Amino acid sequence: MLSFEGEGFTQPEREALEAFCAKLEDHPHGGRADGRIVVAEARSEGMIQALQMYMKDDEYDSWFARLPERTVVTGGKTFVADDEILTAVVAPLPDQALLDIAAHEAIEIAHAVHQIESGFVRPTNPDEADGLTLYDEYRVERARREISNELRWPEGATDAVQGMRAVIDEIASRMPSQRLDPPHMDFFGAWLEMAQALVMACGRGAGGSQSALEDVRRWSEHPLVADNGWEPVQNSLDELYEQPGLGLEELAPFTASLIRRPIIGYGRDAWRRGP
Repeated sequence: MLSFEGEGFTQPEREALEAFCAKLEDHPHGGRADGRIVVAEARSEGMIQALQMYMKDDEYDSWFARLPERTVVTGGKTFVADDEILTAVVAPLPDQALLDIAAHEAIEIAHAVHQIESGFVRPTNPDEADGLTLYDEYRVERARREISNELRWPEGATDAVQGMRAVIDEIASRMPSQRLDPPHMDFFGAWLEMAQALVMACGRGAGGSQSALEDVRRWSEHPLVADNGWEPVQNSLDELYEQPGLGLEELAPFTASLIRRPIIGYGRDAWRRGP
């Protein structure tokens, strides 16, 4: 069962999220969401301060150190807190956007519960670790959209936003005019952040969001990614989603070869081609 902290949730929003979690338990890509959701305070540093309050010190320090390099804003984050409770901190967004972010993090909590109970240890191989993360973001957003549709939730701001083009524009603007192989590690960091935003949009699109489909279409026309090489990755995401019985140990090599490695390859091509 979820518990709530912070003043951001109204009683109707709590009831809506509880109804979402009830549906989540029976969803093929869901599970039991046992944990805590915290709404950060509505001020410029509210999200950072909430994460600092709940995260373990070493994990927070690592997250904070990477913050200046990030090209995607953190709207929610799930982790095992310093008191060992599964915790999600969400930004105090207005209207339906808060429910959408909280629902996303509720699914993340359910997946974390399953991982802990199954004794799964995340792989240290970056292809498998990043591949699992990218696939999980896809299936979380697709499952969220499917359950939201079933509950007749309106499309919120997180679904309606057209943000993918801005992310790839940001990456292109950071690329130096003179580039030597191999690409800089910070480029690959930004590239994988973009890929994470992309797979989430693909998940929403597959779950029925027309806005997300349009967002991906506009992104795909950018000169840096306009070779249509991403279609195999999108197909692989769809195909893996249709096999909910696959365990994480089985998924890891698939996500490495079908998702992460091709995405890194596209990044190398983009670095050579330039903006």
